[in-house]
Amino acid sequence: MADFPYTQVVGKLKAFFEKIQQVGRPDNVDKKWLASIGLTASNDPSIVPVLKFVGFVDQSGKPTERWMAYRDKGRAGRVLAEGIRSGYADLFRTYPDAYRRSDDDLRAFFTTKTTAGLQVIAKTVATFKTLCELADFSELPGDAPHPPLPEAAPSEPLVPTATIQGPSTGITVNINIQLTLPATTDEVVYEKLFAAMKTYILS
Repeated sequence: MADFPYTQVVGKLKAFFEKIQQVGRPDNVDKKWLASIGLTASNDPSIVPVLKFVGFVDQSGKPTERWMAYRDKGRAGRVLAEGIRSGYADLFRTYPDAYRRSDDDLRAFFTTKTTAGLQVIAKTVATFKTLCELADFSELPGDAPHPPLPEAAPSEPLVPTATIQGPSTGITVNINIQLTLPATTDEVVYEKLFAAMKTYILS
């Protein structure tokens, strides 16, 4: 069963990622180093498993190339998005737009992946959503904006002609009917229109 990490100090995640860009690269991200940047609370080290999960820190606690790439503010958001997609690959297979999903959707997913209680699941959801708030998914594969639908061409007046010939007088009457249709790409609209014209006008 998948084991998704969470931090008990979700509110400090944003400040921590800012620190990555402000301070030098540490040899190891451990309790001692966290204290050196002001994270001295007992729950602050719970950030480290999250960093490992998104590929910023390896299993020994050493910062990775992704950590270094995040220091470039111009592409930091995309770097984090790549890490999130990699770590939460199972979630993104279920919801390709997981970073846009509601708390309810995320809770439902994480509930099926853990035997933990509601409090842990809530923190797991909060950790994921906070990471996504710091990330930029706009340029990753599968996240390109959908191209706008082509505009329908302006409708042209439809001018059917009905010819009615008197049975005995020999008089022919031509009737021109002009209909202006709304722009639509739905062929069913036109099919129903012509069927009605055939029934009520041309028969």
